[in-house]
Amino acid sequence: MDGFNIFLGIVSFGTLSYTAKQQYNINSADKKLKQFIKTKIFSPKDLFFGIKEKEAYLVNLFKDYGKNEISGKVFVEGVPHTDLPVIGKINKQKLLHGIYFKEDIFSNDGIRASNMDGKKFKIPSEAKPETVHTFQLKDYDGSRHCLVKNNNDTGEPPNYEDALELIASKDEIRDLNFIEKFLAFVCMLWDYMSFLQGGSGLRGIRIGVREKEVGIKIESFLTVYGEVIYNFDKQQLRIENPEYFLKNKTSLLDTLKEYISSCKTARFISGFIGFLCLGILGYRFYQKRRRDAIQQH
Repeated sequence: MDGFNIFLGIVSFGTLSYTAKQQYNINSADKKLKQFIKTKIFSPKDLFFGIKEKEAYLVNLFKDYGKNEISGKVFVEGVPHTDLPVIGKINKQKLLHGIYFKEDIFSNDGIRASNMDGKKFKIPSEAKPETVHTFQLKDYDGSRHCLVKNNNDTGEPPNYEDALELIASKDEIRDLNFIEKFLAFVCMLWDYMSFLQGGSGLRGIRIGVREKEVGIKIESFLTVYGEVIYNFDKQQLRIENPEYFLKNKTSLLDTLKEYISSCKTARFISGFIGFLCLGILGYRFYQKRRRDAIQQH
């Protein structure tokens, strides 16, 4: 077997394996998406009184479950409250979750910002978040609350990505000399011309540092997804180790839909390459056998 056939075999095997992996990711994400679409959204008050209406039936049904408790996964929305918030590094704002970091500012960042997805934040891996581990998720009128315990003692930490917003930022711009200003102008002109066709990715020259803090504000609207537990004796709701912190349920559904779409694109490209290489390899084997048959005659 010649080297090119080996190369085709390796490429087809690798890309088709990747295609299968993407299909698995699509199936898993689609299953989650359907589950989240069906899952209801409650305020603490609606959930509490919904359980109270059926308390006698539920107590009898779940009398053998744990310590007089029932549980189920739902979305709970409300206003977070705590007496021990995280204090913001830049403007001292009270936060439920905060991430402070610094990033370089480049001369073309202003142009590039208009072509970037503002929904997500590029947070450096070394940035360490500060978070409130126990807080109350209250109704708007404060009449009822669900206790949220985010201790991460078991399993993965919650996903905060869709709940983050820009808390504050502060720029420190350095003075540029004549050559740097000229280079910045050339880079800006080049990227502007390229931007009309999608952007060149050229960030220009470094002109300063930006302090940035993203997070979740105390007393802001928040949706939490996870296992909600109701204790009949204490008549209290709680969520232990929530899975998602969100601005709303729709943001999670949109994120999953975008992920599924990107996986489908990757599946199509890798599948096309894989089957193309497999087809070429099969054709080369067919041609070889045909030549061998002609030579034998």
